[in-house]
Amino acid sequence: MGMGTQKTYEDIKKLLKEHRQGHLLAFWDQLNTAQRQNLLAQIQKLDLAKIDDWVANYVKNSASVAISSDLVPASFYSSEPADPQQRRKYSGAIELGRELIQQGKVAAFVVAGGQGTRLGFDGPKGNFPISPVENKTLFQIFAESIAAASQKY
Repeated sequence: MGMGTQKTYEDIKKLLKEHRQGHLLAFWDQLNTAQRQNLLAQIQKLDLAKIDDWVANYVKNSASVAISSDLVPASFYSSEPADPQQRRKYSGAIELGRELIQQGKVAAFVVAGGQGTRLGFDGPKGNFPISPVENKTLFQIFAESIAAASQKY
């Protein structure tokens, strides 16, 4: 969508419905005014046509993928650079990541599964209140971390 002018709630609701994304407003009535404004601002930054394309090409019509029989472990980098050359490479990667976040070219999402039965919790593990002081769920902590990175850059 990426529009420069503010659209009204009704305009956005109609547009989301056209793109089958109406669920983004599912909890609208539970939000305060500031949260509503923030949500509308975030939605206006979405490229709904691109999302439609992704859903059509990668969700609804994804081609089957043949799994290779000669799988090998993926190469990886240590969390700490081993030498000055690697340190420069890490710094460059961090800077590129920041630039991509600033340009809105990075997406983050949490994929989770499993129930909290072994924790004595009736529901998904991600809904378990893991933060003892603030009583936040694991999903909430992940979401706040993603939102903080978005605000930082």
